[in-house]
Amino acid sequence: MTDNPQGFRLTHEEQEKLAERNSNFEKPLAVVDEIEDIFELIEQDPKHYELRPSTVTEFQQEFDTLKKYSVKIISQALDKLKHESIRKKINGKVSRIRMLPRYKRSQSVYYQ
Repeated sequence: MTDNPQGFRLTHEEQEKLAERNSNFEKPLAVVDEIEDIFELIEQDPKHYELRPSTVTEFQQEFDTLKKYSVKIISQALDKLKHESIRKKINGKVSRIRMLPRYKRSQSVYYQ
């Protein structure tokens, strides 16, 4: 037994190795493929798509392939794909914002 009460804790490097090892056994989220396809749209068609600060709800509403998934599942998939969110106060309400693919406003039927 160690004299250090914190001695049982893993180092940062050990935590990373454990997380990497555990990720080999995780069940992939169904929505990950759809999200990756949407991100590829920006590269394939930059004339019509762009990255914009958005909530996951806005992102879900803009793409039909995401509508069958909950915002919670989409958020988990975005976290797994390393698309980080930040908290931002908008119109007096705190929201989680991410840089997500969206139709360019001039190309979207919502803005015409």
